[in-house]
Amino acid sequence: MDVSFIKNNELVLKAYGRWSSFHDFEIIKVEFDRALDGDEYGPFITVYLHMWEIVGKTEDGKHFLYGNHHIVALRFNRVVEYVFKGFNHQNVIDDWEVRAMTEERGQRYYEVDLPALYDVEMRIRCQDIEVLSVISGMPRYSVYKDSV
Repeated sequence: MDVSFIKNNELVLKAYGRWSSFHDFEIIKVEFDRALDGDEYGPFITVYLHMWEIVGKTEDGKHFLYGNHHIVALRFNRVVEYVFKGFNHQNVIDDWEVRAMTEERGQRYYEVDLPALYDVEMRIRCQDIEVLSVISGMPRYSVYKDSV
């Protein structure tokens, strides 16, 4: 997937060497806000994802081992429409799909789909996307804390 349209995409590329599909990642926090100082980006939605890599298997080969954990903050700017359903204690998403669209008046926007694997589901229509931060570590109470 070409991610050149995502501001600060190099932060994720530096942590993982590639852009992920987001399969099995967990949404740990979502912030909705109507404006920033100067209102140049609002309204916006910030999604915090727990991301990782599979780094091997257990000795018996039955289970994966996970490492390179990060909490990644993605902000969707100038949101014009969204659907948000099913937030719970884990919030596993299946993927990340982005379609670039152009309105009749020529305004470009993105349709982002974060389909549910376990409860949470999000769809966002916005004018731009950016990576705010990539912080090494895993969230408190992670189900992966014993699989490092």
